[in-house]
Amino acid sequence: MNIIIVGAGEIGTHFAQNLAADNHSIVVIESDEEVAQHLNDQIDARVVSADGTSISSLIDAGVAECDLFLSLTSDNNNNIVSASVAKKLGAKKSIARVHAGVQRDSLFLDFGEHFGIDYIFSSERLAAVELAKHVRNPESAMVEEIARGYVEIQ
Repeated sequence: MNIIIVGAGEIGTHFAQNLAADNHSIVVIESDEEVAQHLNDQIDARVVSADGTSISSLIDAGVAECDLFLSLTSDNNNNIVSASVAKKLGAKKSIARVHAGVQRDSLFLDFGEHFGIDYIFSSERLAAVELAKHVRNPESAMVEEIARGYVEIQ
């Protein structure tokens, strides 16, 4: 699978390392040249120092042939813009990380639909949901949340 990851912070690096270990073709776009070089020395992937919201950077990274585009920086706006542009440029699936406040706002505006992004998630919210599942139901083997958190199946 051809995968592009924007952002080589903790989450982006973790995804890049695991996906590269599974023999996927990975391109990581990181705006900080020093961080990009450090990651390049660690994994078997193409790592470029560039702006993940730049159309030319995305084209150079091969976004038109991309099966999965992950925008995982700490900046909501950059993630939404890069994931939206990637989808418009031909990425088959586009995913953006946002902080919990933006995801709460999605009750009023479906950012994914509005910006053409396949999936938007908050790592903070996902962690909180997982912890809450175990606190509320420690004996449950599995608790799933559906309908944007309005329905919980145990």
